[in-house]
Amino acid sequence: MKKKLLIGALTAIILIIVGIIVFKNTITETEINKYTKLGNKEVLDELPQVPQATVLGGKYEQPQKIEFKDIGDGETVYYTLDDTKVTKDSNRYVQAITINKGTTILRVMAFNNKNEISSKEARYKYIITDSSDYIFQFSDRKVLTDSEMKNLDKKLLPYARNEIYARHGLVFKKSEFKNYFELKSWYESNASFKGTLEELNEFEKKNIELIQKYEGDNTSNSKKGETRIAYILDSYKKNNKNYVVIDFIEWLGADDWEKINEIEGFQGDKEACIGMFLPNDYYIYNEKKENIIMEVDKQAEIIKLPDGGVPEPYKGSFGSFSIYHPHKIIIREGTIIKIEQYYVP
Repeated sequence: MKKKLLIGALTAIILIIVGIIVFKNTITETEINKYTKLGNKEVLDELPQVPQATVLGGKYEQPQKIEFKDIGDGETVYYTLDDTKVTKDSNRYVQAITINKGTTILRVMAFNNKNEISSKEARYKYIITDSSDYIFQFSDRKVLTDSEMKNLDKKLLPYARNEIYARHGLVFKKSEFKNYFELKSWYESNASFKGTLEELNEFEKKNIELIQKYEGDNTSNSKKGETRIAYILDSYKKNNKNYVVIDFIEWLGADDWEKINEIEGFQGDKEACIGMFLPNDYYIYNEKKENIIMEVDKQAEIIKLPDGGVPEPYKGSFGSFSIYHPHKIIIREGTIIKIEQYYVP
């Protein structure tokens, strides 16, 4: 009898020890919620770490495939992709998870074969950037070139400059930039970033300086206006406004002989080209031959030649223009602000 009691007592002790060991490796969802709410970090720390993701959270330029390693025997991994809490009713991990684009928050947790939580929950944030989502995708790691600046729409220069700050999470006050960058998948506001040059790397500092240079040039040019050469085919007044019908041309000189050769299909050298096509030291090229109607500002400066064609221009007013002479016109914000007739011998 005593022997049976002793065996029973030993069995009970073993069961208690096993229960303690099991508790240290598993905990029910209700209990983990309880401990989480109570902030009982010591108990949570007793849980094993979640199976590790093969790709850590971060910013990537290509889609990423996520797998989990070190999954325990009898354990099943469950996950969500929308930052919601993981439960045993969440997605079951059976194969690699592909993160394609945008921002994805992956939360993951392991459960044992009794549907008990057997790991801590892990949270990974992936940002997959799209090159088309940037003006200059690598302006934080390479120096931009003058060619890139010249090929960029001038209206995008301020956005290209602020894109550098946006990468760091600058909180924009101007609505035009705030609205623009908040639509970007990679943008995350960061109130601790103040937007000072000291917070930027050397590539970013040089690119800021380069972009500002072209912004300054653009501002200066916009005040001066864009200069073009054109034939003025007609002029008229309508609704108290002045208009001209123009055909843009390109005025080429001796230095453009290779382009002239290409246009004319000529195989000669520079001297032969000049002798053939530039008897008056100029060559007029009209590629599109289109008639464009443009408004002429009432305060526009008009410089025309007298009827005799003497190469001494004089200041005149809006009216009839010679269709035989090319004109230099200056355009600002879509309106002609100056017309100067060229003398052609």
